[in-house]
Amino acid sequence: MKSTLRSISLMATSLLMACGEGAPQQEGAGLPTLEDSHAALVAPTASISCSSTSTDITCIGGATGGSPLYRSQWSRTMYFDGEVLNSPWGDGSATYSESCVTPTSGNPPGYSIRFRYRVVTAAQEVSNVATGPLYACE
Repeated sequence: MKSTLRSISLMATSLLMACGEGAPQQEGAGLPTLEDSHAALVAPTASISCSSTSTDITCIGGATGGSPLYRSQWSRTMYFDGEVLNSPWGDGSATYSESCVTPTSGNPPGYSIRFRYRVVTAAQEVSNVATGPLYACE
């Protein structure tokens, strides 16, 4: 039985070499590993850093891990009179700024706001949602 299997293996190798395929490679030689595949499928991790002046809030988002070529997305959460309003996600750059002054922004007086950031990769992997601090806008 062993000699038959060895003969079949030698014939298969000979056929591959005759067809220009070369000898079969050892297991794992030059082939992607399970770890390589897993690393490519892991979603990136997003982070956010925000600062404010007397009139504006500026946030900068970033990400690590996952597949490169991130698409930045922003959303905001507004708190007003006991209501919580989340805006839909919108594409943008890694930096987002918004006025925190009621008369010029068209928002109701006495609201609070916080910005949320995430990234989406070319492979459609979505990161975690990074949340900035809460800012009171008067």
